[in-house]
This record gives sequence, structure tokens and C-alpha cells, in this order.
Amino acid sequence: MYVVILERAIGNVDFKVYLTYILANGHFCFWFMGIILFITARLSQVAENWWLKVWSNASNNDTSVINYISIIFYEPSFDIISNQDSHDTNYYFNIYVLISMLTILLGISKYAWLYYGSLRASRKLYEALLYRIIRAPLRFFDTTPVGRILNRFSRDFETIDSTLAG
Repeated sequence: MYVVILERAIGNVDFKVYLTYILANGHFCFWFMGIILFITARLSQVAENWWLKVWSNASNNDTSVINYISIIFYEPSFDIISNQDSHDTNYYFNIYVLISMLTILLGISKYAWLYYGSLRASRKLYEALLYRIIRAPLRFFDTTPVGRILNRFSRDFETIDSTLAG
């Protein structure tokens, strides 16, 4: 009679485990597209803040006070009318809404892409585990408690599905 003692790993997760999950998620094209989505989503957030800066600076360039002073002193050298900003509030608001919608769309795309990859990785890892368990020799089932096998299929995959993708 053989007694096999399986020890539970304690401590840090080995990089090999993370690499297995990363490769199950997808290869180069998946990760390249994911990086592009993360970068463009962040750039759209920066563009949103930049446009707010442009909009707030446009109100600083308002020359109505200078117009009033030039009318009082009758200085014709001030050509204030040509220096005025011709854009109204709707112009700035519409562009801000457009950038905000783009930010929302890229954010949703980023998380949908991550979710898709996480589901694919979970499916691949689950199928690989199931394939190995079904084809395991009978001695494995004699020496390994059923609870440990069920734990691999339930709690460990719950961890993979819920926390590892994030």
C-alpha cells in the first residue's frame, strides 16, 4: 500500500502559476489589444481634463471688461472685437460630452475585454483540470481525498473567476 501525502503550498504564489493564467487568457494579440485599450482609456481621461482646462481658460480670455474700458476712453487702437473668442458655451459643452462618451465607451471596452479574457482563461484551465482528473489512475482517487478534488473544482476556480482577473 502506497501512501501519498500531498502538501498544501503556503506562502507566495509562484510566477509560473501567474504565467499559466496569463497564457490561458490569450497570447500576444490579446495582450496587445488589452494594453492598447488601457492606454487609450487613460488618454481619454487625460483629454477630458485637458478640455476642461481649455474651456476654463476660454472664460479667462473674455475681453468684455477691456471692451467696456475701451468704450469709456474711446481708444480706437484697441481692436478688441477681432480678438474675442467666437465659441459659445455649447461648443465647449458638446466637445466635452463627446470626449466623456468616448471615455465611457473605452472604459466599458476595457473591462469587457478583460472579462472576455478571464472567462476564456477560466474555461481553458477548468477543461485542463477536468481532462487530467478524468484520466488519472485509480490509485490517485484512493490516495487523494474527495474533498481536496472538489476544492480544486469549486473554491480555487471561484478565486480564479472572481479575484485573479482584477
